[in-house]
Amino acid sequence: MGRRAKKTKAAPPPRSSNALGSGDPDDDGEVFEVEGVIHEGEMLLVDKRTHAVYACERGPAGEFVKVGKWDPTAERVTLLTSTADADEHEEKHEQKQEANLEDQKEEEEEEDLKAAKLQRIIVKAVARGDEVKAAAVQAKLARHQEKTMKQVKQVSVEKTAKKRKASEAIVAPMSSALVHPAKRARTAVPFGKYFPSATLVPGAVYAKDAKISILLFYQYIEPVWTEQKQKEAIKLTVDQGADLNLGGRVRVAQEGFNSTISGLASDVRAFAEALKRWDPAHFCDTHFKFIDDLHVNMAFKDLSVFPVTELVTYGLGGEKAPPLSGTATHLLAEAYHKKMQEPNTVIIDVRNAYESAIGHFVPPATGAQLIDPCMRQSTDFPSWLAAEATQKQLEGKQVLMYCTGGVRCERASALLSKELGSRVAGVFQLQGGVEQYLLDHPGDGGFWKGKNFTFDKRNAISAYGQSDNQGNAEVMGECAACGVAWDRYEGKKKCTACSVPLLVCRACLSKQVDKDPSKREAMRCPLCKEQVAGSSAGPKDRPMSVKQKGAAGGAKVKLSSGKETTNMAVGRGLDVCF
Repeated sequence: MGRRAKKTKAAPPPRSSNALGSGDPDDDGEVFEVEGVIHEGEMLLVDKRTHAVYACERGPAGEFVKVGKWDPTAERVTLLTSTADADEHEEKHEQKQEANLEDQKEEEEEEDLKAAKLQRIIVKAVARGDEVKAAAVQAKLARHQEKTMKQVKQVSVEKTAKKRKASEAIVAPMSSALVHPAKRARTAVPFGKYFPSATLVPGAVYAKDAKISILLFYQYIEPVWTEQKQKEAIKLTVDQGADLNLGGRVRVAQEGFNSTISGLASDVRAFAEALKRWDPAHFCDTHFKFIDDLHVNMAFKDLSVFPVTELVTYGLGGEKAPPLSGTATHLLAEAYHKKMQEPNTVIIDVRNAYESAIGHFVPPATGAQLIDPCMRQSTDFPSWLAAEATQKQLEGKQVLMYCTGGVRCERASALLSKELGSRVAGVFQLQGGVEQYLLDHPGDGGFWKGKNFTFDKRNAISAYGQSDNQGNAEVMGECAACGVAWDRYEGKKKCTACSVPLLVCRACLSKQVDKDPSKREAMRCPLCKEQVAGSSAGPKDRPMSVKQKGAAGGAKVKLSSGKETTNMAVGRGLDVCF
């Protein structure tokens, strides 16, 4: 049995097949830590990284000569009789390590697939509104993850025990080496039967103290890609997502990309560069928005890639899609800010009503007039725009449009330009959306009030660029159940009539008001409540929708109860939404 002596450091010697260190003259003086071991009265040196044993006396070329292998568990040196033996021993050791890594990789892949399957079941249950099933499977997933963590901890405990045993009775034990583990293998799997053509890359994993970045971008393609080119784009996204350890949601159509991606700062930027190399004609000018230094909890756990017909579902796919070229003028945040102060101007919020409820632009009284189409989903926009009252409201005006990141304005502004053309005094959209406007107006947020709803784990951000749960922005929304000021969508609560996201405060969530049959009418979004009640009251500072003085109704909307009702106003007075 060998006895360790005090550790020391050695500069890299000249190159040799059995030498300690590279011996490369361009190695920038890299230093390797070695530790002395007494074996049968002779001092030997142990490489801390590989546990290879070297003689203290150097060879004829000044190299360290390998003479054996240190076994930390048995605390002894196994001498090798020749260089060939040393090489053979090293090769066997490496093969054993590779086999262990392969076994570990297979186990991790099996656990990842099992977790991904449970996650898909949860998604399907939520989509069906089966919260009981979703909660049960969520609990099962939590138990599975807990079991996996226990197994990981057990392996860690066993390794620690071996190290402790190896370090007993040693004068100067070696400190554990800094290890840079390889990224976990991630295998793409089908998303599930509800999205049979979609792909899921499960299991993005980061260190607990890691800082995460989010990449937001979209890119329309004209003329559109072929079906084969779309498939290539999907494969590139899946492969890069797995290699770069990315999470997020990506929609890929023949008309382009619409993406929200999370990962380490260098990795999300590497993905953007990969797209530029793959299709420089389209992606070299793409506006990639990077939000850095986020908490690791803001990262998506999986990467979901969906092949779609439209980047934004307006019901305008294929030949119905109006061309994007030569339509709206894209304004940078500062120019858009100035344009909002001009008279004879209207601003259309192209987002859904539940997004507008917690935050929107409030331009000066002498400037632009804000219009909210009161949409539950983007497919409502074409019919709203086609309404006679809408077109009268827009005629002769400068029309400004905005959305979260800009993508929804692209096709919406093209449709508006096609429908109204010279009947308006110009169509303008906010380049980069509200996200970019808030980045360019830190502090007071310019004309923005409330929070900008995001489709990632930030939930919503205020004018200060802070997370929704930091609560420094003015609260614009209210709890559906009790009416208290509230602007955070929590608990995945949905309107009992139309199923859009519902604002429910934590106090009401704790009381489980959604389980109370007597509260069913209360658990409705503002649009449905006002449609049923015929009320003109709305959420705090709700933006004005299209005015029709004396109008008694608008488009018919069928509620989940089967009752058909008129889409009444959400704005002030006799405003009517279509």
